[in-house]
Amino acid sequence: MHGVSNTFSGTFCRSLAAGSISVSVFVFILVCYYNETSSPQNGRHWLRLKSAGKPVRPPEQGAHTSSPRNLNTDDEGASNFDKFDITGSDVIVFLQIQNAGADFFERHLIRDLNLEEPCSCWRQKICRCYRPRTRTTWLFSRYTLGWKCGVHPDWTELTSCVDRVLDEDEGRPVKRRYFYITILRDPVTRFRSEWHRFRQNRGWHGSRPHRSSCSSGITSDALTQPCFDGRHPANVTWDEFLSCSTNPALNRQTRMLANLGLIDACSESASGVMRPEDRDLVLLSSAKQNLHRMAFFGLAEFPKLSQSMFEATFNLSFKRQPRSHAFLRGRRYRKKHLAETMPGQVERVTAANSLDVELYNHAKELLFSRFEKLRARSPELSEDEREVMEPYSGENWADEEDMSDFVAE
Repeated sequence: MHGVSNTFSGTFCRSLAAGSISVSVFVFILVCYYNETSSPQNGRHWLRLKSAGKPVRPPEQGAHTSSPRNLNTDDEGASNFDKFDITGSDVIVFLQIQNAGADFFERHLIRDLNLEEPCSCWRQKICRCYRPRTRTTWLFSRYTLGWKCGVHPDWTELTSCVDRVLDEDEGRPVKRRYFYITILRDPVTRFRSEWHRFRQNRGWHGSRPHRSSCSSGITSDALTQPCFDGRHPANVTWDEFLSCSTNPALNRQTRMLANLGLIDACSESASGVMRPEDRDLVLLSSAKQNLHRMAFFGLAEFPKLSQSMFEATFNLSFKRQPRSHAFLRGRRYRKKHLAETMPGQVERVTAANSLDVELYNHAKELLFSRFEKLRARSPELSEDEREVMEPYSGENWADEEDMSDFVAE
C-alpha cells in the first residue's frame, strides 16, 4: 500500500510540473506575440491632419468587421483600413472606462461634431445619432443606446454583444464595420477619482469583482471574492479600498481593454489556475495589442492633441474646443482634494496599479509618436505644438467628472 501511495504521489507531482511548464510556455508565446504586434515601431502611416482631407490610418488602427470571430488581427490587412463612412454601415463603438473622462468626451461627440444630421437628444437622457437620410445609428455608446451590453462593458463584453444589440435595434441583421474608441487617464488620478465616487456610492459597482479566470465554472475564491461585501462605502477605509486584490478599480484600464478570454486557464488538471504574474503579463500584452487595434484612443490630460487625432482618423471636425462651464471649478476641486488626500500614497497607488501605469505610459508614447508623424506632414500645426503637447493646456476631459464627484461629498 505504501508503494502504491508513493507511485501515485510521484505521478501527481510529475503531472503538476508538466502542467505548470505548459502554462508558462503558453504565456511566454502569447506575450512574445503581443509585444511584437503591438510595438510602436510597427508602422504609423499617417497623412495630413485635416478634417477635410483623406487620412490614412496606421496599420494598427483597423476597423473591426461585424462578427467578433473575424476581428482584424493582421496589421497589414489594408482592406480593413478604409476611411470611416458615416453614410454606410460603419459604427463607432465607445468603450467607456470609469472616471477617465469618457463621459465628457461622449457629450462632446454628440453635441459638437459638424454633422449633416446632428444628434438629437430627448430630455438629455437618451440621444440618437442617425446617419443622413436613414434611421440607423453610427455611434454605439451609453447616451445613444444605454447600457445594452452591461454597465461599463469591457472589450470582451462589447465585442461579443454589439452586433446583436444593433441588429435588434435596427430590426434586421446587417454587415457592419466597427471602429472602437476609448479614453485613458493617468492611473493615479483615475484611481483616486474612483475612490471618491465609491465613497458616495454613486453608480460604483463594487459588488462585481474582477471576472473569474475560469469559463468552465471552476473558480478560485481568491479571484472571485467581492470586496467590502455588505458594507456601506462610507465605512470602508482608504487602506481597505487600496488593499483589496479583487477591487475592480485596480488596474481597471488594463482589464477593460484586454481580451479576458486569454486568461481562461482553469481546467480539471492539477495545474489549476494561471499564476497571477503570468495572468498579469497576458492581460497587459493583450490590452496593449487592443489599444493598437482601436481606431482611436485619446488621453484625458491631452485634449487638444486627442481631438486632433480623432478628427484626422474619422475625417470629421468639431465646431469648437470643448470647455465645460465647470472647468475652472473642476480643476480647483480636483487639485484641492488630491493635495489633501494623496501625500504619501502616490507610491502605493502606483504599485497597486502597475499594469495601468505601464499601459498608460505605452499609450502616451504611442499617441505622441503618431502626432509627431502628423506634425511632420502638417507644418501649419507647428505654431500650436507647445500648447497642444502641454498637459492641462486645455480642458482636461476628466475634470468635470471629478468636480461633480467632489461637490457631492
